[in-house]
Amino acid sequence: MKPQRISQNVQDFEKTVGDFVKRHRMFAATDRLLVGVSGGADSMGLLTYLKRCHPGPIAAVHVHHGIRGAAADADAALVDDFCKRQGIACRIVKVDVPSEAAQKKISLELAGRQARQRIFVKLLAEYRCSRLVLAHHMNDQAETVMMRLIRGTGVAGAAGIQPVSGTVVRPFLCVKKDRITAYCEALQISFRTDATNFDTRFTRNSIRQDILPQMTAINPKAVDHLADFAQMAAAYQREIDFWRTKLTDRWVTQDGDSLILNLTAFDTASELMRHLIVQDCLIKAGKTMVDVEKRHVDAITRLLDTGKTTWDLDMPHRVQVSRRYQKLIFKPVLETKRDRTTLANPVRFCIVPGGRPQTVVGHYRITVTNVENLQKKYKKGHLINEILVNYGRIKHDLVLRGREPGDTLKIQGVGHRKLKKFLIDHKIDKNERASMLFLADGPRILWIPGIWRDAEIGTAQDQNDMGLLIRLEKIGNE
Repeated sequence: MKPQRISQNVQDFEKTVGDFVKRHRMFAATDRLLVGVSGGADSMGLLTYLKRCHPGPIAAVHVHHGIRGAAADADAALVDDFCKRQGIACRIVKVDVPSEAAQKKISLELAGRQARQRIFVKLLAEYRCSRLVLAHHMNDQAETVMMRLIRGTGVAGAAGIQPVSGTVVRPFLCVKKDRITAYCEALQISFRTDATNFDTRFTRNSIRQDILPQMTAINPKAVDHLADFAQMAAAYQREIDFWRTKLTDRWVTQDGDSLILNLTAFDTASELMRHLIVQDCLIKAGKTMVDVEKRHVDAITRLLDTGKTTWDLDMPHRVQVSRRYQKLIFKPVLETKRDRTTLANPVRFCIVPGGRPQTVVGHYRITVTNVENLQKKYKKGHLINEILVNYGRIKHDLVLRGREPGDTLKIQGVGHRKLKKFLIDHKIDKNERASMLFLADGPRILWIPGIWRDAEIGTAQDQNDMGLLIRLEKIGNE
């Protein structure tokens, strides 16, 4: 009975995966497949499944990260030996990930992911494969959803890992880890277990070893429900993307390098669509989604809600957002020769209410605290490295940055003066000026940390005024 039961389990497993592959149209019977194989139960099970069930050619790739010494060598040897016995084309690629991480000043995890992606792209072309097949499973999906929810995510992040993403496909997302392990054991497939998977200092491992088992103890279907939630989130995201694209195409026009949003139509949109359309315009104007955060979108929508019909706001990647009556213009600002010669300090940090309370930028720690009910007066005396700002008085964009052409100060009892003349009068060395930070509202300088602050910017005008207490601390050498 036992062999028949095991055989039936294997058949059931392969049918479940096969149905999932067909439902998502992952690959055709004749497709050439490249399989990422680490040597663990998941990837060895995947390679075995494809060898047994896929009639087309397959090739395997194992990336040795140069991190775990003899254990990593044994992983590579296991994969190589299995492929030789099964007649599967295999490539073992060794990469010095610690050196790459140190050179690029990034984490080992990120350096390893970049190395794998680089190798996968190269071998997909070399082996003329149409798909890269990876062994992510239902437990990985649940861990990913939990991790993103804990860190804070939108619907797109909650959608987790997709079964099909470009040329990457994941046939095992429909099965749990224990079924894959049982599949390997039933077919007597050897695999190795990475000891670092049990190190709970890493967030994913802590979720895997501590949090998910507790959730499963409460409800044995917890992993299934998280995976179902990811599928629903993905479906919602597809619907959101459809309407966002439809409305963006209708309301946003292009004029040279600039994007122009029709605010007459835009004002009828829901809060969610307003946020997404503004985010889209920022990404398209800056040609990247890196560093485009919720606080940037909120800064724009908050200004729109004030009813002011003309204003300018600087955004990441040298994108300027301008309102001109019923038009919102997203314009990339090209760097000029004059910019390159006068802007010696690369730090540029936009400050908005409700943004991150503490951020490290360059060699500085910036702490921002909201101060409500400013009219009753925030009486605490300022330290030389902090300033209180009435955000209601800000006309452009509140930015910590280096010097820019046209910078001026408004000195009480004196009037406006050029920043350059002020620094010369205060005998600030020319070389020192190049590395100084200034708090600015457009071309108006509000604060020179440790030297001078605008006398008016912290005073209240209205009982609802919002104050920002900004502190700047140097944490490293230039």
